[in-house]
Amino acid sequence: MTPSALRPFALGFRPFFLGASVYAALTMGVWVLAWGGRSVPGTALFGPPMWWHAHAMIFGFAFAAITGFLLTAVGNWTGRPTVQGGPLAGLFALWAIARVLPFFGAGLALTAGFDLAFNLGVLYAVTVPLLRARRWRDVGIFPTKLLTLTIANALVYFSPDARRAGAYLGIYITLALVMTIGKRVFPMFIERGLGDAQVRRVPALGLVNLAGFLAFVIADLAWPGSPVGAALAAIIAGINGWRWVLWARPGVGRKPLLWVLLAGYGAIVLG
Repeated sequence: MTPSALRPFALGFRPFFLGASVYAALTMGVWVLAWGGRSVPGTALFGPPMWWHAHAMIFGFAFAAITGFLLTAVGNWTGRPTVQGGPLAGLFALWAIARVLPFFGAGLALTAGFDLAFNLGVLYAVTVPLLRARRWRDVGIFPTKLLTLTIANALVYFSPDARRAGAYLGIYITLALVMTIGKRVFPMFIERGLGDAQVRRVPALGLVNLAGFLAFVIADLAWPGSPVGAALAAIIAGINGWRWVLWARPGVGRKPLLWVLLAGYGAIVLG
């Protein structure tokens, strides 16, 4: 029996989904003040507040949401428990401390130390159960993306010349994770939610999307704003728009747990 004080840390999604939601609401309020020209302590961690805002949304909010999902999903996929109780509370504490340190005047190095320790802790917590369960395909997908997110985070912290590349790489890896998870679980959620619906799968669509998205990321990081990147972005939007249409079965609009998934994925297509 989990002690009552640790029940919020019985499953990974509990602290991280709640923490991500609260953090997003608070930081958007802080950003409104900074955008309006007010000097807000903590938002100058990287110089111009724009970089703090970008970092907060990608490596603060999004990374926490990804962590909550993966710590829960990996346990379901492998049948093995991921971190819970005290270790999960410690992992969450690393994330939370890294979020608040700048507002107490902490410097870049100390904040980065806690934040990157959190990133590496998540990488370990996700990788070990997958390895023990011999889910080699998932090992090739999720730990590699988490490692790349960690590298992108380090670039934002420690390389001003590569700060843009780190931030955009963080955005693109986050999108890649959402597209990967969407492909895997959205059809199942929709079929179960609607009961008699059948969602058409097009395996080749995933392979084309993977190759096209990789080409787009390389093009945008190497030649920002180029016509090649724009053309590839249009192709990716078309591929994922087609995937969205396949998922938009009649009746989805009556199920809040389903239409919110499509609304979020549609925002990626528009973006």
